[in-house]
Amino acid sequence: MVSIAQGWSGAGHPFRFGVGCRKLGRHISMTTPPALPTAGGCWNHDHVPSLVVPVVAPGQLSGTSQPTLQTGSILLRPWTAKDARAVVAAYQEPEIQRWHARSMTLTEAEQWIVDAGIAWAQESGVSWAVDLEGQLAGRMTLKFYLADAGAGVGYWTRQAARGQGVASQALLVATQWAFDHGIHRVQLEHSTQNPASCRVAAKARFAGEGIRRSAALHADGWHDMHLHGRVNKMQAELESERSPVTTAPGAD
Repeated sequence: MVSIAQGWSGAGHPFRFGVGCRKLGRHISMTTPPALPTAGGCWNHDHVPSLVVPVVAPGQLSGTSQPTLQTGSILLRPWTAKDARAVVAAYQEPEIQRWHARSMTLTEAEQWIVDAGIAWAQESGVSWAVDLEGQLAGRMTLKFYLADAGAGVGYWTRQAARGQGVASQALLVATQWAFDHGIHRVQLEHSTQNPASCRVAAKARFAGEGIRRSAALHADGWHDMHLHGRVNKMQAELESERSPVTTAPGAD
């Protein structure tokens, strides 16, 4: 089986960020002749030089501590061990369980928090606890594909904090942070049966890009998934100056 790069969707399900295997920013198609298999199941082409220089250099992010971000009364901060019980409670809420298709025990939540710190250290992602007036209101996560300067989004908001713009504001500030640190494209997807997540994406200026049919398995069966994306406007403008290709209508 060919390994695929995956991102976190608004519904908590993975989606393909590229086509086929991803190794140091190179595309390897499903029909590429075999090279040397790795333990991860993706063909190893490390011995073949890439013609693409990574936009975000290794160590550029993890060389500093994970940042804390703020917008108004909403605070995005690194997770701590003290958050574990609140995470368990969040995953007991019906809406979060439905769209993220999981629950958590205390032990699992503790490991989930540890894994968030490891992801930052390995530059595979960043996950923030989202506080509103000192209480855990949600989660905002970016999974990185640094060779392609891309990120996939995952988020949830606790029931008591919904309807206050927490998710959309947290998504805006997280996306701007990503753009400020070299990320070129941020994308997310959600079930077409989850209009609340669609509104979050729209408020955060993520353009709808299409439907992936029967793309994610939830507890009640297969769901169509709505894909949204934002492109770093400054980088896109620089690209347009070098290319005669015009930007498609609706591009960010």
